[in-house]
Amino acid sequence: MFDFVKRIPDPNLFGLSYEEYLQKKYYKISKVALDILKFEEENNNSEEDIKYREIDNKLNYLANCFENLIGKNEEINEIWLLITNFIDETNIEYLEQYYNTFIQHIISYSVEAKISKEELEKLDNILHHKICDSIKSIFNNYKNIHPVMLINFWFSKRETFLKFMSIGHLTGDSTMIKHIYYSNIKTFNELESLNPYNYFVFIHFFKIQFKNDPKDYKHKNLDFYKEMCLKHVLIAKDNGYFKNYYELLEDYYTLNLSKCKNWLFKYFIGYGEKPQNLILPFIGFNLLFSIIFVIFNFNFEFGINLCHATWYDKLFNFIYFNNTTMLTVGYGDIYPLGFVSKLFVFILQILGFTFSSSFVALLLRKLLRF
Repeated sequence: MFDFVKRIPDPNLFGLSYEEYLQKKYYKISKVALDILKFEEENNNSEEDIKYREIDNKLNYLANCFENLIGKNEEINEIWLLITNFIDETNIEYLEQYYNTFIQHIISYSVEAKISKEELEKLDNILHHKICDSIKSIFNNYKNIHPVMLINFWFSKRETFLKFMSIGHLTGDSTMIKHIYYSNIKTFNELESLNPYNYFVFIHFFKIQFKNDPKDYKHKNLDFYKEMCLKHVLIAKDNGYFKNYYELLEDYYTLNLSKCKNWLFKYFIGYGEKPQNLILPFIGFNLLFSIIFVIFNFNFEFGINLCHATWYDKLFNFIYFNNTTMLTVGYGDIYPLGFVSKLFVFILQILGFTFSSSFVALLLRKLLRF
C-alpha cells in the first residue's frame, strides 16, 4: 500500500521563487549545521550528486513554498523529467538508493495537484522508454547475463520506479519479455530441455503480462502469444503438468478456433479435459427425442401392448429405447416402423455413438495419461 507524503508547508517561504528559496532554505538551522551541509555539497560534486541535489531541492521547494499544489503542473512535470533523466544503467545501486524516495514524493505531489490520469500515463510512458533504453544497453554490454536474470531485473526496476503509479497499465512489459526471449532464444531452448518447469513458469508469467496489456496494444505481440500458448500446452503434456491443463488448452484454442468450434470444444468436452460434460447433452437428447416420439405419436412396434398406456408409460419406454439405442445395445424389443421414425432413430444412433464413444475415449485418456 502506498503511503502518500504529507507536506507541511512553511508560511515564511510562501511566494518565493525557486532561486529565492535556494538562498533562504536553511534559515532555520544553526551555523554549525549549515557549515557541515556546505562542506558536504562542496565535496560531493559528482554528476550524480549534482542531479540528486537538483531534484531534492525542487521537491523541497514544492513541499515548503506553496499552501496547495493545484495549478503547479508545470513545476511537477519538470521534476518528473529530471527524475526520468536521472536514470543511468551504469549506476544501478545508486538508483536503488534514491529512487523510491523521489517517486514517493513526486507521486504524492502529483495526486495533490490533481494531475489527470492521462497526464500520468504520458509521464509513465516517458519513464518507460527510458527504462527500455537502459535494458537494451545492458543487453549490449553484458552478454553473459542469463535471460531469466534480465527478466527479473526488468521487472524489479519497473517495480522500483513505478510500483506506486496505479494508472491502469504497464504498457510494454510483454514486449520487453518478447525482446529478451528472441535475443536469447538458444538459451531458452536449452532451458526448455534442462529445466522445463522454469520455462513453463516463464511462459505463464508472460501470458499474465500479455493479458494485462491494453486491447489496442495486444495485437503487436499476438503471434508471440500464440506461440507461447502452444509451447505451454506441449511442455505441460510432455512433463505431466496437468493441474491447470484445461486453462492452457483454453488459452490456445480460443485464439486458434472459430467462435463456433471453440464453443463446441469448450462446453461439450472441455477441450478433452472434461469428458463428464458429455453426460448432460446425452441425457438431454434422450429426453428430447423421447418427448418428440410421444407427442407426435411416432410409429413404433413394442413388445407389449401400449395402446391404452398412459403418457408417462410411453415416455418411460421411449427413454429406455433411446438409451439402449444411443449406447448401441439395441435389444430389439422396441423398434421403429415407417420412414420418419427410422430417420429419427438413425439420427439418434449417430448422436448416441458420438457421445458415448467420445466419453469413453476421453475418460480413458485422462486415466491412462501417466
